[in-house]
Amino acid sequence: MSSHPFPLAQRMVIDLLGPLVGARGKIGFHHLGPLEAFMYHLWIHRANVEERLRGVRAALLLLERSFDERPGIIAPIAYATFDKLGRVQMEIFGLVPEAWNGSAQQPDARFRPLLNLYAALYERLYPLLAAPLIAADAVLRTGEDPQTLIRNDGRVHPTTVERMETARDYPPGLLTGGLDRHLRNSIGHGRYDVLSRDRIRMEDRDPRTGEMTWGPHEFSYRELRERVFELYLTCETLLATLVMFDVNNHEVIRARGYASPAQLRPRLDVIEATMWAWASGYGFRLEEVREQDNQTLFMKLRITGERQEHPAEILVGGSRGARRYLQDSRTEDVPTSRQVYGLLQVTLDMHDTYDVVVVETLKQDGSAAGRLVVDRAARQEIFEGLRSFDEVRRLSAEDTLIDETMPVIFTDSPRPA
Repeated sequence: MSSHPFPLAQRMVIDLLGPLVGARGKIGFHHLGPLEAFMYHLWIHRANVEERLRGVRAALLLLERSFDERPGIIAPIAYATFDKLGRVQMEIFGLVPEAWNGSAQQPDARFRPLLNLYAALYERLYPLLAAPLIAADAVLRTGEDPQTLIRNDGRVHPTTVERMETARDYPPGLLTGGLDRHLRNSIGHGRYDVLSRDRIRMEDRDPRTGEMTWGPHEFSYRELRERVFELYLTCETLLATLVMFDVNNHEVIRARGYASPAQLRPRLDVIEATMWAWASGYGFRLEEVREQDNQTLFMKLRITGERQEHPAEILVGGSRGARRYLQDSRTEDVPTSRQVYGLLQVTLDMHDTYDVVVVETLKQDGSAAGRLVVDRAARQEIFEGLRSFDEVRRLSAEDTLIDETMPVIFTDSPRPA
C-alpha cells in the first residue's frame, strides 16, 4: 500500500526499469520523479510499453558503451544536459495543462495550446535531450568531435538524430517518434487554418520556391493531440534514458570528477504545484508556499482529516476506448510529525537549493499543530533515511510538531474492474 498519488507507477519503475540497473547503480528518491511520470503516462494512455522500453534500452546501451570508451567526454555532456533541462522542463510544465485540457470553446483558443506545446517540444526539449546520444554515436561510430555536433545552447538538430537512427539500423521512430519537421514548419511559419473547433488544415512549403512540400492535411483535434503526445512521450523516453544513465554511473562520475551537476532552483510555481500534489498524498492541504528570503522557503500545511475505506473508481479514456479500474484504499492514523518529515524526504529536489525550510502545520480546525525548521544538512539526513526518526528530529533547528495522529489515506495499485 502507498500514499503516492499513483502507486502503480513506482511498482512499474521497479518491475520494468529495474532490470536496467547495473551492478553499481541504485534508483534513488531523486530519480523516481521523472521515471514514475514516464510510467504513469505509458499506463494511462495505453502506450506500447515494450516499444518504449526498447527505445530506453537502445539509447541507454549507446550511452553506457560510449561512457566506457570516453567517460571524460560523455559524462560532462550528459550532466550539462541535466543542468539545462530544468528551465526547459519548467517551460513545458507551464504549457502542458492547457494543451491537454482542450476545453476552450473558441476554435483557435482550443488548438493554440497544442501547437505551442509541439513547437516547444520540437525546438526546445527534444534537441536538448538528444544531445548526449549524438555525442555517444560520435564516440562509437563516426569518430567526429562531439562538440562540433552540439550547438552552444547544448542542443542538436532533430534531423541529426533521424540520420543516426537510420545509420544504426534502429526501427524507424524508435528514438524519433512524433518528430515531424513538416508539422513543426507548419506551426512555425503559420501555414495552418483552424477550420472549426475540431478541425485544422496544415501544410508546409519550400521557403525559397513556395512549392508545397507537405499537405495540405486535415487533422481532427484528437488526431493532432495524439501526434503531440507521441513526441511528448518520446521526450520522456529520452529523459528516462538519461536518468537511468545517472542511476548506473553517478557514483563513478562524482568519485572520479568527470562532471558535477549544477544546482538549479525550480520556479516557485513549480515548487507549489509539486508540493501540493505530494502533500495531498500525505494527508495535508498545502495552503501557502513563499520565499521568506532568498535562502528560506516557507510552507504552511493543514491536515485535511479526510478518510476513505471503500474502493475508488477510476475511468480512463483514450484512443483505444474507455477503461474502468477500482483502487482499494484504507485509512490509517499516523503521527503528524512523521508525515511532515516524510513529505520533506520525498520532495528534496524541490527545496534542496534553500539553506532553510520552515514548515508550519495546522490541524483540520486551523489550530496550531507545530512548526519545523530544518537546514540543508538536516534535510539530507532526512532524505537518506539512515538515522532513526528520533535522531533525525534532534538535528532540526526547531521542532514543535505534535505527535497526535492524523488520518492518511493509503491506496493500492489500480486493478481492472
